[in-house]
Amino acid sequence: MDDNKDIRDNLIINISYYIWWFFLGNLYFLLLNIPLVVLILGLGTGILQSPAVWFIALCCIPLGPSLTALMGAMGKLITNKDVSLTKELFKSYKNSFKQSLIIWTIISAILTLLYIDAAFFISTKNPLAYLIYILIVFVLLLGLVSLSIISRFYLKTSQITAIAFSYSFTHFKVTLFNLLTLLVTFYIFYSFTSYSVLFLSSIFCYCIVYNSRSILDDIEKRLQTAE
Repeated sequence: MDDNKDIRDNLIINISYYIWWFFLGNLYFLLLNIPLVVLILGLGTGILQSPAVWFIALCCIPLGPSLTALMGAMGKLITNKDVSLTKELFKSYKNSFKQSLIIWTIISAILTLLYIDAAFFISTKNPLAYLIYILIVFVLLLGLVSLSIISRFYLKTSQITAIAFSYSFTHFKVTLFNLLTLLVTFYIFYSFTSYSVLFLSSIFCYCIVYNSRSILDDIEKRLQTAE
């Protein structure tokens, strides 16, 4: 009976820790993305109406370093079942800032151009618009895999891009799970915005890193073999 009580107590404690880590990570994520938060609040309150695409892309650029940092912290949590979240998150943010900013800026620029093309094709009722939307999703998934790699390894930007592109096909199951995670995240955010902002970013990054374990572990083995 006492053993069952200890198990329940430990389970409650562990759940409490995870809730705290997810909440704290999400809070830091929001603070590191103030331009995007202000944009979303402006759209939600009606203060901003139909902002320019380039302005939205500009507000999304800080997402790169912050997502990478949060993935780095969540990666530590997945591996160790424990994490000094503040220390790990800002350590990852500092170490990966330049590279993640460069890659995400490029991804944002590509997504912006693809969106403009899609809007044009839709206005002319051209079925190529559907192909453009598929490319948008693929580029976004490619960006997420790239950031997850940056959060764990120190590699050249060209290497990260090539590895992310290759593994998106060779580990197609991971790509599908990341796509599902992305779709569910968007659905939850738009359906339960007021509640989801408390934890959603941390849970999203946790799921992406967890889904990508086979990719990250394979890269680690290859790097160890090359040494």
